[in-house]
Amino acid sequence: MRMAIACATLALVLAACATVGPPQTIKVGKTTLTVSGLDGYNRLAACPPDPNGPNIYTPDNTIVVDQEPVRPKASQGRVNIIWRLDASSDSTYSFPDDDAIKLQASDGNPLPADLDCGAFGAKKKSFICTYTKLETPKRWKYTVKLKNSAGTDPTPLDPWIHSP
Repeated sequence: MRMAIACATLALVLAACATVGPPQTIKVGKTTLTVSGLDGYNRLAACPPDPNGPNIYTPDNTIVVDQEPVRPKASQGRVNIIWRLDASSDSTYSFPDDDAIKLQASDGNPLPADLDCGAFGAKKKSFICTYTKLETPKRWKYTVKLKNSAGTDPTPLDPWIHSP
């Protein structure tokens, strides 16, 4: 019985909001707000960012990457980035094709010669880009396009990658 209570309590704590602190009414300049979480966030309840595994959210049919910029780390001389979408059965979003995420070269920031990218998984909920670690750090703008099977596709997003 104690174990069941402990598990239930732990589940409630983990399911609770990641912010810390009761709701408070504060004034920011001339605006009055009631907000919670003024004491920070609970690192045990919030998922830390994975530099090689950004998640993509779609609130109100908009694209949000949980890391901006993405700062991947190399492993064994390669950089692998895996963007992931919500895997739940009611999620209507997927990566439409192998060009759904497109890195963009710029002056002084050429793309890696061996850059390969594509959508993966039966439902195309993951998108992977892989390349050999470059000798000098680079940064690229990239475009994210998603397909919404329930209607209008969200507007593409243009965030950044800062490569090691």
